[in-house]
Amino acid sequence: MAEKVARKIERFGPKEPGYPGAGALEYLVGSRVELEDLDIPEDAMAELEGEIHDIMENTGTDIITEASDIVPVDTGNLRDSLYSNVDIAPLGLIVGDTAPYASYVENGTIKQPPRPYLSLAIATNDIDMEAEIDGAIATTLDEQAQNEDAGVLLPGEIEADIEMEIEITAEAL
Repeated sequence: MAEKVARKIERFGPKEPGYPGAGALEYLVGSRVELEDLDIPEDAMAELEGEIHDIMENTGTDIITEASDIVPVDTGNLRDSLYSNVDIAPLGLIVGDTAPYASYVENGTIKQPPRPYLSLAIATNDIDMEAEIDGAIATTLDEQAQNEDAGVLLPGEIEADIEMEIEITAEAL
């Protein structure tokens, strides 16, 4: 028996966490969001980070709900093991399934065809999430540009560069 296992490992390689067929699943949805290069005040940055966090959290909930509806169910363990988390720095949505056989169901095996459930749920939600995040960033940058154009002193700014055009006319007496 040990010989047979050793031959399988030699032929297919060891099953390591994070690789298809290794048991539990974990996916990064979309891409990580780093906002540090944006030239906006800290309070606007914090508000934008909160908005993006909420978008990711809502998308994670949508993915888990959708995956729960399409996951193959025998005992319910696979469905009950679904999760989503939002990593803080840099912002990123992680979804997965902790069932030790989740990747075998999702990706299939030599003897069993794949029955994807989590990757399908991600595929129907990740593009919308990316669009919402892009929209939130664009809106924040537009608001900041409008504030600068209007000469509005933003919280956290000590002074504002306000340009005024003064027209002086002299009337002949």
